[in-house]
Amino acid sequence: GRAVAAAGRLDILVNNAGFADYARVEAMSDDSFRRTLLHYLEVPFALCRAAAPRMRANGGGWIVNIGSVTALPPTRPYPDYARAGGDTVYASVKAALNRFSQGLAAELVDANIAVNVVAPSTAIRTPGADQLIPADYPTEDVAYLAATVLDMCHLPAAERTGRIAYSMQWPHDTGLAVRTLDGRDPLPPADPPAWSHPAIVGMAEWA
Repeated sequence: GRAVAAAGRLDILVNNAGFADYARVEAMSDDSFRRTLLHYLEVPFALCRAAAPRMRANGGGWIVNIGSVTALPPTRPYPDYARAGGDTVYASVKAALNRFSQGLAAELVDANIAVNVVAPSTAIRTPGADQLIPADYPTEDVAYLAATVLDMCHLPAAERTGRIAYSMQWPHDTGLAVRTLDGRDPLPPADPPAWSHPAIVGMAEWA
């Protein structure tokens, strides 16, 4: 309500807030479990529910939920990081967010409201995530994620809704030009990293 009052209308909602409470399942507290559900499923649900009627009244809109590559199942044989655990509950809720977004896309397509998911292809170093990422891990520039989110927010819902896109894969497959966050400089063409999940597929798979 305050956002609409301040801006006059609501066209785009990006659900990006959260904090990763990582712990192995046998060691995770009830509070951490509930916070994970709250941050990554309950809050996006509440904000989507509140935004949809306002976007419907405007004749359309765009919702982008920020996902995670961890929503995909661990590869086999299980790598060391999967055996060490810690992200199982977080990843499970992100997988639920994918399905929620796909279902909501179907519910809102007739209202011209697109609902998509954009996930980092690997990891993005932020203050909240830095403690979970090894110092030598090759993270990606957040500008690729931002460019992919923006690209989800300009076509009518009938032309682009229900997608699960990855920050390096989407620009790579669509030829999307990516610039630094300040818009001043072009970045190299997106190159999906070899260490990303093998289930991240090219755009041909989404035709």
